[in-house]
Amino acid sequence: MSHARTQVRDATKTLVTGLATTGTNVHANRLRNFEDGDLPCLNVIDADEQAELISIDTYNRALLLLVEVRIKATAALDDDLDAAAAEVEAVLDKARPAGAKELTLVSSKKEKSGEGSQPHGLITLEFSTEYCTARGAPEVIV
Repeated sequence: MSHARTQVRDATKTLVTGLATTGTNVHANRLRNFEDGDLPCLNVIDADEQAELISIDTYNRALLLLVEVRIKATAALDDDLDAAAAEVEAVLDKARPAGAKELTLVSSKKEKSGEGSQPHGLITLEFSTEYCTARGAPEVIV
């Protein structure tokens, strides 16, 4: 069984798969460059995590989840990024990943990138999510 943070990340990936703008072009923790055929796409990343022992056998965990939205650069890039971000936010406002007690948007950041063969825009949505795991069993969400 995978670590609880992996389970939350994968559940988030499932929730954002099939959106109108990005369809099934959704990745988890992708590190390699994004090329023309990869766009538009989403990349779901499990970033920083804080843990606190809240009882003798339970950790409360706060995970920073990033959802990167990448879209080919066009004259309407900012509008396209905002529209795709709105799709992600709407889905994640309605449904939390399995095991998560809470999922809250905390920030977003836009960038332009010339990486790969296709210039593109990027908006990174940062979500804070909380869940609990059993002490000594980080793969067990409680």
